[in-house]
Amino acid sequence: MDEHLYKYLVLHRRLDIPGLGRFLIENKSARMEEGGKLIQAPVPVISFRQQAVQADKQFYDFLAWEMDTDEVDAINRFRDYTEELKTKAASEPGVELKEVGHLFIREDGTTEFRAVASPHELLPPVSLPDGIIFEHTASMPHALKTNEADTNDEYTEAEPASNNRWWLYAAILLLIGIGIILFYYA
Repeated sequence: MDEHLYKYLVLHRRLDIPGLGRFLIENKSARMEEGGKLIQAPVPVISFRQQAVQADKQFYDFLAWEMDTDEVDAINRFRDYTEELKTKAASEPGVELKEVGHLFIREDGTTEFRAVASPHELLPPVSLPDGIIFEHTASMPHALKTNEADTNDEYTEAEPASNNRWWLYAAILLLIGIGIILFYYA
């Protein structure tokens, strides 16, 4: 059941579990560190909100399709799973949701969730070359400031690097494709 729930969460960026709450995939925006020298990429983060929710028909249709069963059986199996999940979450160690995180219910009834570290969070921040600092200003939101003396601290607009050799790669792939076709029919 865990793999079906995780798949639904990834595809729809939301998973409602009645009696517990809602899991969401939210984007943590990019950030700068160390005065504009390190840039951390945006990452998707799984969060949990304890609220009254109901699973919708789209979820049950998805679950029935994934489990290769009818909708009534999928609903019954999901209801049994959520009851088991609530019981385990109320126990001392809580419950580990595969690929999602650790969930447990405190004595006061509040639910606490700790997300599993996303592989995206393991990416190291990008370090800008010496002499270049990223600054965000209202007039030039994507500007790079150079610290070299000959540029007099002028701003340059950040431009994506372009690759003008795409046609070379396309020609190589074309030749490989023709060679495979000739080899197959020869």
